[in-house]
Amino acid sequence: MPYKVSTIICLLISLQAHAQVRPYTVRGELLSTRATKAYLIYADPGTGQKTMDSCVVKDGKFLFKGTVNIPARAFVRSHPDQGSIDLYLEPGQIKIYSPDSLSSAIIEGGNVNIVTSMY
Repeated sequence: MPYKVSTIICLLISLQAHAQVRPYTVRGELLSTRATKAYLIYADPGTGQKTMDSCVVKDGKFLFKGTVNIPARAFVRSHPDQGSIDLYLEPGQIKIYSPDSLSSAIIEGGNVNIVTSMY
């Protein structure tokens, strides 16, 4: 089964490799959290350059915006509760939702995230 996931991810990445740099939005909602800050951390698949972005968590909500040209493995971490979730950062809208922390969150949106959540 991991072979299938890897094959599908590689196929999606290769299809999008020729695409222009496109915007992404990661919108999070944690209904019951102590978090005051969220961090998005990922490495550019082409260059390996690591990027860390941060934003304020207000009323359990946070938002990251940026651009990517191919999916990049990323994770979002919250502070001070230190919850985290892995995802693929890709063009389009990605939503993270949880009744409490990032550790138990659900990801919606993005072709690669949908495929990897099936396995």
